[in-house]
Amino acid sequence: MKARLFLNLGLVYDHLGEPKLCSEFIRRTVFIAEKSELLEDLYRANFNLGNIYFRNGQKPNAVRCLEQAKECARKMKDKYGESECFHCIGKVQLSLGDFVAARRSLKKALLLGSQQNVDRQSVKKAFKYADRGCKLEEELGEDQASRPSSHQAVGLAEQLDLYCKVGCYSKALDAYQAQLKGAEALGKPARELAVIHVSLAATYTDLRQHGRAVEHYEQELALRQGSPAEDCSTWLNVAAAQEESGCPCEEVDSSYTKASNCAQKSGQARLQKRTLRLWLAFQRRHGVCLSKDTEAKLLELCAAEGWNPDGSDGEDEEEEMDNSEPLEDSDVVLSDSDDDLEGYDKMVSGRRKTGRWNKRNEKGETSLHRACIDGNLKQVQYLVEQGHPVNPRDYCGWTPLHEASNHGHHEIVAVLLGHGANVNDAGGPLCEGVTPLHDALSCGNFKVAQLLVERGAAVTLQNSKGYTALDTLHQWQRMYSGELDQEARQDCVATEKLLRRALAGGGPAAPAPARPFDTLQDSQLFDAENSEPLPASGGAASSSQDWLQNNRDGVTAPASPGRWRGGGSTRRHRQRGTESAVLPSPESLPNTDANAVPISGREHAKEPPAASVFEREEYQSAIRGLGSAKTRLLAQPHPQLASTPAVSSSSTSALVPEEEYVADDWLDDDLDAIQPKKKRRVRLEQNGIRGEDTSSSSAARALHRSTNSDIVSRGRSEVTFHVCNCRLHTTGPSSSSRGPSVRKNSSAKPQQPPTVPSSLPPPIRVRVRVQEDVFLIPVPQSEADSCTVSWLCEQASQRYYHKCGLLPRLSLQKEGALLSPQDLLLAVLHTNEEVLAEVCSWDLPPLPERYKKACQSLAVDENTRVTRLCEVQDRSASVSVCGLCLGPSSLSPLLRALKLQSSLTELRLSGNRLHDELLPELIATTATMPRLQVLDISACRVTAEGLEKAVNAFKGQNQAPFPCLEELNLGMNPLGDGVSEALSCLLSGCPVLARLSLQACQLTARFLQQHRLLLASALAGGGHLRSVCLSHNALGSTGLELVLKTLPLHCLTRLDLSAVRRSAADFLPLQHLSYALSQEECVLTHLSLAANGLTDANVATLARCLASCPTLVSLDISGNPQVTSAGLQNILTQLKESSRPLTLLNLEGCQVSGPWDAAALDGLSDLVQDLRLCSQALNKLDRQALKQ
Repeated sequence: MKARLFLNLGLVYDHLGEPKLCSEFIRRTVFIAEKSELLEDLYRANFNLGNIYFRNGQKPNAVRCLEQAKECARKMKDKYGESECFHCIGKVQLSLGDFVAARRSLKKALLLGSQQNVDRQSVKKAFKYADRGCKLEEELGEDQASRPSSHQAVGLAEQLDLYCKVGCYSKALDAYQAQLKGAEALGKPARELAVIHVSLAATYTDLRQHGRAVEHYEQELALRQGSPAEDCSTWLNVAAAQEESGCPCEEVDSSYTKASNCAQKSGQARLQKRTLRLWLAFQRRHGVCLSKDTEAKLLELCAAEGWNPDGSDGEDEEEEMDNSEPLEDSDVVLSDSDDDLEGYDKMVSGRRKTGRWNKRNEKGETSLHRACIDGNLKQVQYLVEQGHPVNPRDYCGWTPLHEASNHGHHEIVAVLLGHGANVNDAGGPLCEGVTPLHDALSCGNFKVAQLLVERGAAVTLQNSKGYTALDTLHQWQRMYSGELDQEARQDCVATEKLLRRALAGGGPAAPAPARPFDTLQDSQLFDAENSEPLPASGGAASSSQDWLQNNRDGVTAPASPGRWRGGGSTRRHRQRGTESAVLPSPESLPNTDANAVPISGREHAKEPPAASVFEREEYQSAIRGLGSAKTRLLAQPHPQLASTPAVSSSSTSALVPEEEYVADDWLDDDLDAIQPKKKRRVRLEQNGIRGEDTSSSSAARALHRSTNSDIVSRGRSEVTFHVCNCRLHTTGPSSSSRGPSVRKNSSAKPQQPPTVPSSLPPPIRVRVRVQEDVFLIPVPQSEADSCTVSWLCEQASQRYYHKCGLLPRLSLQKEGALLSPQDLLLAVLHTNEEVLAEVCSWDLPPLPERYKKACQSLAVDENTRVTRLCEVQDRSASVSVCGLCLGPSSLSPLLRALKLQSSLTELRLSGNRLHDELLPELIATTATMPRLQVLDISACRVTAEGLEKAVNAFKGQNQAPFPCLEELNLGMNPLGDGVSEALSCLLSGCPVLARLSLQACQLTARFLQQHRLLLASALAGGGHLRSVCLSHNALGSTGLELVLKTLPLHCLTRLDLSAVRRSAADFLPLQHLSYALSQEECVLTHLSLAANGLTDANVATLARCLASCPTLVSLDISGNPQVTSAGLQNILTQLKESSRPLTLLNLEGCQVSGPWDAAALDGLSDLVQDLRLCSQALNKLDRQALKQ
């Protein structure tokens, strides 16, 4: 349901014209559908996204999305859906001018059929265009090869206006230019050349190159003379192109005038009406003053002809209709090349042909491309061993390494890199500079990305958008952060650390030089323009050695069972065939025999690739042991691998020795019970004691087959661990004497472990939903029968704590029924079943302890000052860590520890480096504080982008995030003018906000010009706002006027506008302020206009409104040195006349001085209770006069 909701949101944003949000929501749908294997939703998302990309001109992305949708339809066996995808792909290829590829796609769409007859006719029509285009291009190529300027070539180029019908205007332009060049060379008459110029002009118009279109229209007019009707149409086209290109209205109006004159000369009334209507519409759009004259002419003409001025009356030209007959089903004839399957699933056998690897499908994909897309490891190995080039490009420019990285096939990437694939290939011109590393990171294939970096992928390369690999990872994180489980987050963090190490110069070294194989150039095997020079493989043995090396170095560790694989491909299990598939490495063996749960390669750290692996004794021993396959590997202990002397590969015979030849005696009876003596022999060999009989290969083969017969579909790591457990744990009496015996002088005594079954059942996993998060919890096989519901509650609580930093106490529900904590898990739940967890309460230890646990969970060091403050302020209603300059690493555990502090009413974080990244975490914390009244994050380096992230964190919630917040301080943060919309959304979430501070936030008048009405609505809110501080922002005179229009003066009592002028030359127009203060609804009590360059004249203007604003009791005009005693006198006079006092009058920093007039000072204490003057401007006599 969540995937479908995201898809619907994406389609809504597409309708609203928001392509960025549309793409983001639909890609979320793709992510969820891929992770949950929802093929139908995945098909819809990719299909819609592909069509949206096509409509927006992103054709390579469109093809990729439609390809993935087609694969989903094929897996669902929905032939109509697959046909629709082929149809859309064909249309994209037609718009690219690739008639051959489009013909093949559309033919497959026809063969699969359509549900609606209209769709089938549309496919037929598109196929007809593609078929006709193929024939024309073939004929044109043949004709140009023989007669470059023949009449036939010009005619064929003329017919290639077919490009316009399919929307490929760039190629249509080339065809028209070739036609014009040929026609000029053949001396065609001027009228024919004029027609070609019309076609060129129309095509340039379609390409929105209106300037070039006007040039060709003018050449058409010069070539064609004597036809006023055609000249009129041309001038109308010129006028339309000039208007689109932004030419001055005078030029456009002149073109319409010439069109009108030509229409009058032609004597065609309908053409005159059409010209006048278009001219009048232009004049009305641009407000031309002569529109009334044009309208009068139009009315006069319609009255004379008896027409309706608003009706068309048939003057518009009809569209050109297609005169060809409809295509019948019998016209679609399959050729041999069309019968080839896309997947190239058949192995190629027999004699090698010259063009063996030139075979491509309609997308330009080779057999290696398709094998990499499908995850067919065997096919990839076979192809590269047979000499298939590893760097060919499809028609878009993607290489096989791109496809394997995009689809997350880790083993295939390792094989390709081992055979010389270009790890830093940036793709073709349509690939936007995307390297395989970019491709892997954009799909969330972290294991593949880590492998690429370890093999030398450049982490500093940028794509066409300027994104490095780290930027791509961050973009993926932002898009899917809400959908990731803990395991995926850990992989993401590990990949980011690896990229940063590589950027810092501490990453893996450059890839090792290619091995000295005999090179074979691509020109002998492949198209030169589609490939790069590549060393060919030296044979199957060397390929197997490379693959073995990769496996031994740990680069092919499989993902865990719950891991999502990007790219929309199904997860494939690795094939057995090397020693690592049967015999585990010593470091991967478990330390205890108690658990028999399959493990994944994720639990083992990767080793860096060895620089000289061919010289290692283990490698030589493994290669020598490949001849006798798994039996020899099972019989030999691990410690002796390192002590085996190296043997040259040339000394090993290619023939099977006679003593090892078993003829037809190869089938072993593996139905009998497994012998305990074999188990004891292997266990003792692991401890360094060698058995006497080490050549019992048939018994080992029987053991291997019997232990793997039930688990062939599992991943390689699961197979490896299972075999080891069966060998080490199987017990039981046996009367057979075929098993090898143990040395009699051995001091080790065999130990009899408990019996376990020969094969493990499928893993048991349960989904637990805790609020918005879903956790997939595996149940250990060894404890499955004893696990209870309470155990599952504990596991879910711990996982929620690691993700959110809160430890809940949970109760589980299934289909509305409560589950008892004492019930056995397997008695009430099935594997992969989802249960709902309800939070009963939260485990909240003291604040210092929570902070300590949060530091441990986030793997950061405790800050002693923060720890001390937590101890002092624990259980307090206020938490303040102001002025400590704490970084994000120190603030993050504090915010996590403060969650659910329900008694908290004040949170002050001023003077710390909160930064933008922590704003969502801050919102998540404060959302758990329902009584929070004061939030101070001033001077925390918060920007508009960070505030937008914070707003996005609570968007979509039904309840206000700050229901009790009364004071919000965002001062001294570099918010900038782009914060208007985010600030409006934030204020809308504070219904009872009373005090807002935006002091020194780098705001200008533009801040209020953008989304002003939205901001005004948010500030008005519920009518609780009492105080606003906008001081020290360069608002200027325009900004001051907009402030007064935006603020809710009907409820505002305090307004601080200190230092808001832009420069010394900017004088604030106080008449707007005086008008606002004189309104009856104004209830302002405190006003500050300090440091704004006010003069006595400004003060006089301000003083006149004191009588009409009885609520004003405090006036601050300090820091204005041009205000003198005259300004003070004006204020006192107005106060006397209105008989109202001021509580505070601040004139500090003003040039107010004596001598004083006794009448002026009469009753001063009654008029102003608190008068503040600058002492430097007063002498002793002035002070005495004021005191009296």
